[in-house]
Amino acid sequence: MASEVGHNKNVANFKSLFQILDEMGPLYNPANPSITLAELEPIKTVLDNVIEEFNAKNPLYKNAVALRQTNTKPLSKLTTRIINAFRASEASQANIENLESMARVIRGMRSKKINPEKESSEGISTSRMSFDNRTANFDALISFLEANPNYQPNEIDIQIPALKQFNLMQKEQNANVNQTANQLLTAREARNKALYNDINGVVILVPKIKNYLKSLGESGKPYYKQIIRLKFSNKK
Repeated sequence: MASEVGHNKNVANFKSLFQILDEMGPLYNPANPSITLAELEPIKTVLDNVIEEFNAKNPLYKNAVALRQTNTKPLSKLTTRIINAFRASEASQANIENLESMARVIRGMRSKKINPEKESSEGISTSRMSFDNRTANFDALISFLEANPNYQPNEIDIQIPALKQFNLMQKEQNANVNQTANQLLTAREARNKALYNDINGVVILVPKIKNYLKSLGESGKPYYKQIIRLKFSNKK
């Protein structure tokens, strides 16, 4: 399976292949229209565009994921402090147990750290659901605290307004990850379509080009030798 590096190498090698074919001039004259220069040049242009788009979207997504991971890391410890503050209040044992149950759900969720270089749309969706659930549960915990007048801590960072601000930050950063993830997936799909689709994808056309060059005999041999040095990996 091609890695992200492998995909980029496929694009670079196709551009090199096109240049070699272009240098052949009238010698390169295949009967198959799908491998003529007139058909290959638009593919090269598309690849230039989609790889540029992918390379622009990838760091935006990685940065959004890293920022969210860093800023939501304190959630478990923050939840523990909230529980202890609630236990120290005049809250009933039943309410303490209810809060503890809600807190266990939040602290028990381990959000998967995404690798943008490998993650599939399914994996991104799973991680997205994990963060969405975590923020929703923290929302519910805040609502529970608001409904309990016994929760009146002096520490500003665990008072209701601060908790709401923290949860809002989580939601905003999660939304940013979701947006950049969608953009990255769209860019990746466009790139992969140009490289691997079953009709005119690069990995489908390259073997046909090589066979045509071999059919030219001695006149095509120097060009064939150059092209076989260009390696193309399939995504599957």
